[in-house]
Amino acid sequence: MPEGTLVKTSNIDGVTDAIRRYLQDARHYLDQGRATTSLASVAYAEGLLDALIFLELAQPRIKQ
Repeated sequence: MPEGTLVKTSNIDGVTDAIRRYLQDARHYLDQGRATTSLASVAYAEGLLDALIFLELAQPRIKQ
């Protein structure tokens, strides 16, 4: 992202909401025995989270 570019908080909130919804979907599909679809939902969530991290709009939490 170019230096000085502003990002609306509401846009970041929209992405984090999508991440949460994908994770909820993953739990739902796993409960339904649809492991492959559950994994796809987790992968989408991870991709969105990675995008926020790569754009330096989020920081990963490292547990030790």
